Amino acid sequence: MLFISSSALEDFGLPTGTIKLIMFCVQFFSVSLLWNGLKLPVFSPTRELRQGDPLSPYLFVLCMEKLACLINKKVYDKTWLPICLQGRPSISHLLFADDVLLFTKATKAQMRILVSVSNGEL
Repeated sequence: MLFISSSALEDFGLPTGTIKLIMFCVQFFSVSLLWNGLKLPVFSPTRELRQGDPLSPYLFVLCMEKLACLINKKVYDKTWLPICLQGRPSISHLLFADDVLLFTKATKAQMRILVSVSNGEL
């Protein structure tokens, strides 16, 4: 499932009208299915945007960019401690297609920071 907030879209400078349209599509939509050639009654899913939705890839990229910015800020502030291997560049996160790998020291304090970043907190 994909979660997106209007504030994440605002951070990228999208126009207010576009943000309202995207949020409407994510929050208020209905589905109708064809079953053996017959159209079934319209229903509203109980979950938000799902994989396979036409907006999903675009919103995923925006969400991952927002996440990367939050992580980079924490690394810059030296609160997120990335993994560093024998003189190589440090690694805090890797984003590829629909996969996310997060790297930090395995401590309770770092886990709290990871959770705060995943909640969109600075």
